[in-house]
Amino acid sequence: MAANVSIVIPVWDSHTQLLPRCLQAIRNEPVAVELIVVDNASTVPLAGLPPNARCVRLSERQSIGAARNAALAVVNTPFIVFADADDEVAPGSLAHSLTLLQHDPHAAGVLGRSLVEEHGHYRRGLRPTTAFRLACTYTPALAPLFWLAGYQCSITSTLLHTATVHDAGGFADADIGEDWHLAARMARRQRFICLDQPVRIYHRHPDAARETRPVPPTRALRQNIYADCIADRSSSPTQRLAASALRRLPPRRPATA
Repeated sequence: MAANVSIVIPVWDSHTQLLPRCLQAIRNEPVAVELIVVDNASTVPLAGLPPNARCVRLSERQSIGAARNAALAVVNTPFIVFADADDEVAPGSLAHSLTLLQHDPHAAGVLGRSLVEEHGHYRRGLRPTTAFRLACTYTPALAPLFWLAGYQCSITSTLLHTATVHDAGGFADADIGEDWHLAARMARRQRFICLDQPVRIYHRHPDAARETRPVPPTRALRQNIYADCIADRSSSPTQRLAASALRRLPPRRPATA
């Protein structure tokens, strides 16, 4: 069966030890996939890859966003999943999401709940809020405004339309906030299908991609999102006006006792 889903996984150095669990979760899904592993100038050799996996090798270490974009450039399938080595696709989520997107060609992708595992204990992670889910379904023109108000949920380890990712310009060249940038741009082009069920399991680990990167100030991330909305050709006048107003707000003062 020819694959119509590509799964992109950037990996390097100590992150390679997390890859087998990620790959096993993909193998458990009843969906034919093309696996593309990005060797992000790893100092540790990549071992144990499936024989049919494609490997994109980068000569110099790049940001997570740039590493994903390097694989995006060679993807030919209509659907794509961007996973990190510390992620798992939630059981059954890939097949369910594929059915949804095949029946809805105007959707940008599927968003759902994240589960977070740490030291063997699971807790709920971010999920699309009820208000955002309703907006995506009934008032899609308002849904992009939610991404200006704040980061809604992860778009990694979930199914996206490749064409919409390309049209949105791929990920920002960054290690933190690169998925917020892409999700906000995708939302301005097509609506998301939102689920109130897990699509992703994130394993907290000292060698996880997000644990080894400095986190920039939240205000700086927000300012980047506002500026991009203003410059984006797909932004509506209302979206640009909202971004301009939010951009001019003074920094929040820390609460005092």
